[in-house]
Amino acid sequence: MSRYKKCDAAKIRSWINKVRCYEFLLRMSSYTDALAELSHLSLTFQKDGISLPTAVEAVHITEQVLKDMEKHYGQKLKVIKPLKAIKLVKGG
Repeated sequence: MSRYKKCDAAKIRSWINKVRCYEFLLRMSSYTDALAELSHLSLTFQKDGISLPTAVEAVHITEQVLKDMEKHYGQKLKVIKPLKAIKLVKGG
């Protein structure tokens, strides 16, 4: 039983180190930003009486916002990106 607990503790330490890794935080922040935009698009589609032109426009706007995120950081990524410079995150 003691050996099993040690194995779990090692796995937990490993996951904690991965989660604190700068690259992991960057990826998760990017995903969060993208999912926020996709969520907004989904809510637009769920509105009663949405017209086809409105839906197409919403898709084009979302597509442009996601493309812009490649050059300009999204809301969550703007918070994470400076952490490497001020060394608040280990493993980067």
